[in-house]
Amino acid sequence: MGTAKAVRNTKYPVLPAPWAAPRPPARPRPADRLLGRCEREHGLPPGHLALIPLLETACALREAYDIARAAARVAYLGADTAPGGHVERAVGYRWTPEETETLGLRSRVLLDVRAGGMPNPVVSLWTRVADFRGDRTDTQERGSAGARSPMVRVIHER
Repeated sequence: MGTAKAVRNTKYPVLPAPWAAPRPPARPRPADRLLGRCEREHGLPPGHLALIPLLETACALREAYDIARAAARVAYLGADTAPGGHVERAVGYRWTPEETETLGLRSRVLLDVRAGGMPNPVVSLWTRVADFRGDRTDTQERGSAGARSPMVRVIHER
């Protein structure tokens, strides 16, 4: 069953996680139309379902502003620069804990996404869960740069 058919046939008033934010198309308009049709078919108010595009290709990173502005239901947008992730492979950098190799990319995406109207862009993802100091530094540096992610980071001090 294709994604569109599966989404239309779902019995859930809110789509389960695998369908809420699948790897979206580079342009969210087709997904916007599909979700609008699903809302009508399930009696949900327009705009009830949100799109959360993840910028995982070089093309998507370059078009961050346009993707942010493509549909009213784009609620959150950003680029995850975690080690070994899609962005690292798409762009070709080699991740380091300092993340200096992605500073230019993260700054551009942050500017484009903010200009596109997104209040809380994602510009990093710290995946070394046992490295509390690294997580805190990452969070502080992203905040200093203007990225205020609504994702709550809980740091358990030892």
